Amino acid sequence: MISRIQRLNQWEYPIFTVRFGGDNLPVYARPDFDHCVLLFTSQENAERYIEQSARQDPNANLCLVPIDSDREISEVLLRLPSSIGHVIWDASLQAGYYRVATIQEVLEQVSDFEGEL
Repeated sequence: MISRIQRLNQWEYPIFTVRFGGDNLPVYARPDFDHCVLLFTSQENAERYIEQSARQDPNANLCLVPIDSDREISEVLLRLPSSIGHVIWDASLQAGYYRVATIQEVLEQVSDFEGEL
């Protein structure tokens, strides 16, 4: 099931993303509707995702990347390819409930960003 986040300023820093070792861009997923970057509101959630990924693919080589500020999250999101239009918060490889937002919605919540994609 996919749900819109009611209010996007619910996170506290640090938040986390994961990336493949040696890659500069965060891991992204492709649910039924769009390419999505993965963000996590806690280190535990991000580590759980990495563990689940390693069980499915021992060669995945994912690493945890902390994001400590509005500026950093803006930089991460603005570097993404244009094909990635959404964020999935606290993704899990097990079927479940996901919180989803557009990249634009997240950027509008950070103090450094004023504009449109």
